[in-house]
Amino acid sequence: AVAAAAAATAVSDNNKKSKLDNDPGYHHALAAGTVWQTLVGEQIRFPKTWFGGARTPHLLGDDIHKENSWSYVASASVRSDRFLNRLCIKNRTKPGKLLLHVVVRDEINFVVTRHIVIGAYHPNARGIRQGDRPIPADESARTVWMAFRRCSNLQGEDGESYLAEPTQIQDRIDTVLLQGASFEEKAKPSPLGGKHTIDNTNIRAVYGDDAPMETVFVLEQELYQIFSDAADEQAVQNMKSKFSAAITLLEQFVYSRRR
Repeated sequence: AVAAAAAATAVSDNNKKSKLDNDPGYHHALAAGTVWQTLVGEQIRFPKTWFGGARTPHLLGDDIHKENSWSYVASASVRSDRFLNRLCIKNRTKPGKLLLHVVVRDEINFVVTRHIVIGAYHPNARGIRQGDRPIPADESARTVWMAFRRCSNLQGEDGESYLAEPTQIQDRIDTVLLQGASFEEKAKPSPLGGKHTIDNTNIRAVYGDDAPMETVFVLEQELYQIFSDAADEQAVQNMKSKFSAAITLLEQFVYSRRR
């Protein structure tokens, strides 16, 4: 009886694997990578067979026994940007794009403490624009959004205890990402704002089909220094525009490498 049960389980597992092997959607998700899977999987439900019953896979720094999620903390309209308009999203019919994934590590034991993702989409894309007709003035614009994720498996120097409260440097980084607001005030559930604003009709227009163009690992102090230097430079140049952590990171890790 035990042998028969084991054989039946093996057959069932083989059938599931065969179905996944022949599922083009599953292969597309694998090719797009874990970051894309976690972002998209929070907005629409993947088949339960894809990730062993879990809604999404885990990222580095996540506790595998706890659910974690992205929080969308910034959105800005960028107009007539050559990189975004010519190299990323040429027109409103093109899919959105994941531009950058920043993996933040602490300086004590180099564990991952934060993930930051920056993406872009066309505001006149079908399923995103308000109304049936595109707005002519927005044809040259691209909306840049930023999300971050606090890791759920942070440990102290002893490698065992969970750190429920952010450290001083983590708190400073969060303050920059949240633009001085509280998490409750700033965090949104999607790049379009509210819940249930993304579905199968517009998911591609927001997130695109691919993994982030760039992925970088930075230490917490290094990241905060990047923000601090950019803010100081903006003050020296007497720029009246509001400081943007998202644009700062794009300038540092994407634009400088691709322009």
